[in-house]
Amino acid sequence: MNELLARVRIALRRQMRAQGERPVFRVGNLSVDLGRRLVKVGDKKIKLTPKKHYVLRLLVLQAGKVVTHNFLIRELWDQLADAEDLRVCVQQIRRKIDTERHTRSLF
Repeated sequence: MNELLARVRIALRRQMRAQGERPVFRVGNLSVDLGRRLVKVGDKKIKLTPKKHYVLRLLVLQAGKVVTHNFLIRELWDQLADAEDLRVCVQQIRRKIDTERHTRSLF
């Protein structure tokens, strides 16, 4: 299973490069590695569920654009039940990223 997952990740990275997607998105001290499914604030890794990571990935790929609830719901239709699920998911992602950012700035 581990080998299969590794091969899938490699194939996804190649596909992203071919399509011109940025494999690593950085803004401030936030870093989102789309190929390795790795999110960091500074040097600290942020653990996200697969669903939350997919939501963050969609947002990163739409960076600089207005992203509507309807767009995200359409993209996530099999993973989320409704708009309230989406709101809660985004709120939890923000809280996790902001908590790590504020914790680092205190020390």
